[in-house]
Amino acid sequence: MTARMIPFADGSGTLAPGATIAAASSASGLAGALYATRASEPALTGVESGWLYVTAWNGTAYPSSGTFTEGGFTYTITGPAIADFVPVRERLLSAITAAVAGVYRVPTPEDERDLPLTFVQDSTDDCETDYDFTRLVMPLAVARAELAASTNRAEQRAQAHQMLAGIVADMYADETFGGLAQGITLSAQGIQTELGKYVFAEASFQVRYQHVRGDATATEII
Repeated sequence: MTARMIPFADGSGTLAPGATIAAASSASGLAGALYATRASEPALTGVESGWLYVTAWNGTAYPSSGTFTEGGFTYTITGPAIADFVPVRERLLSAITAAVAGVYRVPTPEDERDLPLTFVQDSTDDCETDYDFTRLVMPLAVARAELAASTNRAEQRAQAHQMLAGIVADMYADETFGGLAQGITLSAQGIQTELGKYVFAEASFQVRYQHVRGDATATEII
């Protein structure tokens, strides 16, 4: 899959991830996120100027000017689209975090006002490189914490298992996460009900992805 960054100004509205971005042309791709600068965090709203990140680009050039409304977002293109500059790993982590409706790397909650909460934790990738690509495996854990719906331990266990099943379902709903990964493998899972009024579920995954050798921002050679 290839991607493009479309420079824009006069942005308004909320971008719907996965919406078709065509800019009234034969170009086509799927809305990913908005970036105010190359170093900023991805967003879906509140970005007046910057870059519109598009995945699944069909290879046809986008126009370099014009005002369009697509996927709930209105924007004015200010120049030619460029090759993606956001590292594949960052885009993948952002997509996974959104898929599980979670947050990235927070400590186990200690206050019930923080719940319910789902959080994502990554670790060091294994990788190997051939002539064209670096192929990687990212160890990743997704955890979910909720207030116990009952003081009965059997019911708490059932609640935790439902939470665990939800994590697995969310992760496998699209195990490529919009084409950024080759797939995932569930490697470990478990629950905890010994936390008093909290229940906790966690699943670990191996996420397989790749980028072009020497270019961590590209998934394909263009």
